[in-house]
Amino acid sequence: MSIPQSRKVVIYLGGSLIAVGLGWGAYAGYAGWRADAGWNRAKGYLAQGKLNEALLSLQSSLEWRKRPATLRLMAEQLERLGAPQALAYRQALVDLLPQDGDALVELAAAAMRFGRSDVAARVLEQVPESSRGRPDYQQIQAMVAADNGDRAAAFRVYEGIVERFPKSSFAALARLNL
Repeated sequence: MSIPQSRKVVIYLGGSLIAVGLGWGAYAGYAGWRADAGWNRAKGYLAQGKLNEALLSLQSSLEWRKRPATLRLMAEQLERLGAPQALAYRQALVDLLPQDGDALVELAAAAMRFGRSDVAARVLEQVPESSRGRPDYQQIQAMVAADNGDRAAAFRVYEGIVERFPKSSFAALARLNL
């Protein structure tokens, strides 16, 4: 008994789809494993104080998967070194999480640290309304205003921080600027 030609085609196509699916699943699993391995190595290196090795491991992890925690840690470590490349990692985090108030405020803060008030001002406009009442957002807003020469606006923001968050470290800093 012979199998009809159309049935052979269906069997070959089905087998091919199963093989491709298994291959893709295996690759996705391998990529996840490599990303996790890089992350775990980086955490170990950071615990030992080996920053350069940690950065290389984080970079390796990011080559396999762009994960928010990995991008954030990479940016933080580069900021500790004073490396402006931290802005690129902060931007990549915002690209992954465009409505995340924390990621946006962290990008604006990093931009100010590296003298990019134009970037900080643009990013502050993207921060969702629900995150604009935060003292760190307002602190950066005041810094951008002062950097752009609008001392009166900066003064008003600093006064607002002191009034709304009297016991915070942001209020202590704001008092120094008043």
